[in-house]
Amino acid sequence: MDDAFVGSEALSQGKLTRYQLVSGFRAIYPNIYLARHTTPSLRIRSEAAGYGRGDAACSLGWPQRRCTALIGSTTTSRSN
Repeated sequence: MDDAFVGSEALSQGKLTRYQLVSGFRAIYPNIYLARHTTPSLRIRSEAAGYGRGDAACSLGWPQRRCTALIGSTTTSRSN
């Protein structure tokens, strides 16, 4: 996991335990986490800033894979 992700979603989907989240990752924004060993580049921070914004991120032209990860595969989203 070198990309940023929404911590609460990872917990609710059972991808991580609370302990794994707090010990192996760091928050770069509220509820947005990144692996401790990963240096947060401008690209990572820019993409992570839109997490949790749902359709707003997609309407700004975010790549299809990010929109699907953010709002689910059942929602119509833009493709680039």
